[in-house]
Amino acid sequence: MVNVWSRYGGTAMLSRDPRDLQLVSDSVDFLKRQLEAGNVIYGVNIGFGGSADTRTQHLEQLQSAAIQHLNVGILLKADKTDAEEADRSQDNGLLRSHTLPTPIVSATRLCGAIRACGSAS
Repeated sequence: MVNVWSRYGGTAMLSRDPRDLQLVSDSVDFLKRQLEAGNVIYGVNIGFGGSADTRTQHLEQLQSAAIQHLNVGILLKADKTDAEEADRSQDNGLLRSHTLPTPIVSATRLCGAIRACGSAS
């Protein structure tokens, strides 16, 4: 679904099927039980990447920081030009672009929206 939506303009919607809603609820309950038991869960109560050895009790702040990190962008001149001009442009002779292809950005945004709606995946 994410691929179709991000690359081909498909429609995305949340399921109202009780079975799907129960799976989401079960996933949230499982996550809560794991946190209450003091278990370490990558990206939920610890940092990411090089910060993975950092622990926190501020789960919502960590999740907010993760979303902010995914939304940060550094754009080069080549990122702001049309495709033909971008093909000829090379900043510093090394990098042509810092941006991800639009379908990947769109897919990431959709996954973030799905997570924000209560999925614990």
